[in-house]
Amino acid sequence: AGNDIFPLDLVKKYFKDFWSRLGLSEEEFMKLGMKPCNELENGFGIKTSGGTLTVNDGIIEGYDGIKNTATAEINGGTIKALAASGVSNSSNLTITGGNISSEFGAGVYTSGTLTIGVADREVSSTSPVITGSTYGVNIANGNTYFYDGILKGVSKSYEGTFKAIEKGSEEIDGLETI
Repeated sequence: AGNDIFPLDLVKKYFKDFWSRLGLSEEEFMKLGMKPCNELENGFGIKTSGGTLTVNDGIIEGYDGIKNTATAEINGGTIKALAASGVSNSSNLTITGGNISSEFGAGVYTSGTLTIGVADREVSSTSPVITGSTYGVNIANGNTYFYDGILKGVSKSYEGTFKAIEKGSEEIDGLETI
């Protein structure tokens, strides 16, 4: 996920009606999946190594969820990893909604800056939901801010230290089969 390169004829076959709906020409659309250059390259792929990745809806499911090395915003949708963390973050990640899970590791593993929710003095106890087979969130390094949502893990809900939490919020520890 994020490092696959697809032949242009395959991309054209499955996306031939899509670029016009985005208001783009075929060439403009193809260049979205290529390194900046003047000519079209031989392959198309989407990487999170530059710019901002925004997820608002839909389903991302696979071996890995998202490996973020740039800036990412998750506002909704479902991200499910089958053999790694749902989201692995080494840069800047903001999660305000959606469901993130991993069947093998942490829902979110972070060594960068992670913000979960919005610091607005209103705590949401329903979104986002981050679930892992080890921890909901594994904070290896960096700064993590927790304002909204639910963290669930088989070992425990999180590992590491939060830099800040929402004022007036409370941690509820309980058991649930996940």
